[in-house]
Amino acid sequence: MNLILMLNGFPPIIIPVEARADYYDTLSAANRGDLRPFIRFIAGQTDAALQLYINAATTCNHREASSASAEPATPRISTQLVDVYH
Repeated sequence: MNLILMLNGFPPIIIPVEARADYYDTLSAANRGDLRPFIRFIAGQTDAALQLYINAATTCNHREASSASAEPATPRISTQLVDVYH
């Protein structure tokens, strides 16, 4: 699943212990033919992973800017995708 996410430009996700029961429930529903709950669950976890990356990038950029100058920096978040095939 994480390989598919990364091949499509998304970060890998980590299923927190607290969400593991929901993960298994939605996976079971998907195995019975109802994919929607699983897709929604994975989308929510992907959103959480993206927010984690954005927060980390913003914090890192603020630290770099404060050590380089006294001016506040605008966070720079890279949106460049990596082509894993070349």
